[in-house]
Amino acid sequence: MNKNSSQQEVYKIILVGNQGVGKSSILLRYTKDLFNREYNVTVGLEFASKKVTIHDNALTLQIWDTAGQEAFRSIARSFYRNSAAIIIVFKLTSRDSYQSITGWAKDILENSDQGVVISLVGNMIDLEAERTVTKEEGLQKAEEINALYFETSAATGQNIDDIFIYTLEKVSKQLNSIRTNSEQNVRDSIILSQKYSSQPEINQKQTESTNKSCC
Repeated sequence: MNKNSSQQEVYKIILVGNQGVGKSSILLRYTKDLFNREYNVTVGLEFASKKVTIHDNALTLQIWDTAGQEAFRSIARSFYRNSAAIIIVFKLTSRDSYQSITGWAKDILENSDQGVVISLVGNMIDLEAERTVTKEEGLQKAEEINALYFETSAATGQNIDDIFIYTLEKVSKQLNSIRTNSEQNVRDSIILSQKYSSQPEINQKQTESTNKSCC
């Protein structure tokens, strides 16, 4: 997270996952409420931004869509740093994309900042007849990698907004917790500093009192 020239908070969010799972479609649906039925492979990185409000705070989201091909994974890894959240996308109609989740989660843990929020998204819920991954499996995998879980359809827009609403809610809570802990640490340091700085004065007064009683 950082701030732009107008002091508005900017959150960087990364979309990762195998090729063809719908990352670009989710990005297009969320930022422009559009869906393109023609499949276009992402080469390298794609980017879009969106302004949102969370708890009366105006935010700018920088959302990066990464290529799922193995050749581009090193590029994706280099973008994990300074991310507020990373969203792993898989297809509910593809066992292969589901089985790849653990590998993506490992990449995130090894290359992102500590405490980054992870969300897991099972896309293409509209293709129920072709589904090969159950909701229970999705929830279990999300629990394993400590992620929020969503099932969505970029084609219909179902639950797309929820991904970002609840992911940002968790980001906000974690940031508030960090700030609270930091403030508490500062207060504790001040109290500790005051305690030790006042100790010599107390000893000095005790010494003076002792000397007077002796005379």
